[in-house]
Amino acid sequence: MRYLLLGEKSLITRMGEYLVEEGEEVHLIGGGLTTQNTYCWGESLLQSPLLGDLLQNIERVLILFPEGKWEKVKFLLESPSLKGKEILLLTSYHVYGIPQFNPVTEDYLPSPVSKRGWEELFTEEMVRFFSFQKGFSYTIFRSGEVFGPKISGIIGDLCKKGVKGEEIPLYEKDIMVDLLYIQDLLQGLKKALETFEKIKGEIINISSGKGVGVREIVKKILSLSGKKPGNFSYFSLNPPFPEIILSPVKMRLLLKWSPRYNWERGIELLFSQLQEV
Repeated sequence: MRYLLLGEKSLITRMGEYLVEEGEEVHLIGGGLTTQNTYCWGESLLQSPLLGDLLQNIERVLILFPEGKWEKVKFLLESPSLKGKEILLLTSYHVYGIPQFNPVTEDYLPSPVSKRGWEELFTEEMVRFFSFQKGFSYTIFRSGEVFGPKISGIIGDLCKKGVKGEEIPLYEKDIMVDLLYIQDLLQGLKKALETFEKIKGEIINISSGKGVGVREIVKKILSLSGKKPGNFSYFSLNPPFPEIILSPVKMRLLLKWSPRYNWERGIELLFSQLQEV
C-alpha cells in the first residue's frame, strides 16, 4: 500500500520507518527518511499541480500533529484527487481545553485554550468538511502527552535538563498528565491502520488513560540523574499543559489494543537514549 505522510517532522519520519519495515511505500512531505521505498517531497508540492498526480497513486494519507501546518493541510484536502482515499488524522488532548471532569471521553465538547488546540480543532473540522466535498473517508485520533526520543515537548525538555545536570523546575501546582510513550503511539496507529475499515468516521482517544503527577515525573528524572528527590529548583509556575486524562475505553473496544509501556519505563528509556547522544 502507498502512504502519504504530512505533519510534525520527527513523528512522520518515525511513522514512515515503521511503514517501510512493513513493506509499504511511503511518501513524506517535509520529512527526512532515506531508505528503500521512501520518497521525500518539499512542502511546496502541496501548491503544485504535481500533488494531484502523486495522489492518484496514494491509497492512504496520514496527517500527524498538524500544529502550524493547517494552511498546508488545507491545500492537500482541497485536491479532487483525494476521492476514495483514506485519511488518518492525529491531533492531541489540547483540543479539549480544560475539562470539567476526568477522564475525558470523545463526546466531550472541545473548547481549546491554546493556539495548538485551536489549530488542531480547526484541522479536524476541515477534514470532516472536505470528506463530504471530496469523497474521502477519515478517522481522527486524539493523543495524550506524547514523549520519547526525538519528540519535542516538556517531558523531553525535563529529561534533557536531568542528563545535563541542570536545575529542574518543580511546579507549584502538581497536576496530573496522561503520558504516552512514542513507541506505543506508533504501535497504536499501526493497529488503527489494520482495522481502518471498522473505524471510519470515528474520533478515538489514544492514551494510557492513567494520570501521573508532574512532581512524580520530576522526582523520577532526578533519581535517574543521581540527584536526591529533594534537590530541585522551585518555581512558582503552573505546568505548561492542562490537567487532563483521556478515556481509553473506546480505543480498547475498537482497536483491541492498549499501550505497552508505563510512564516510568518510558522515562527510563528516554533518559537512557539522551545519555548516549
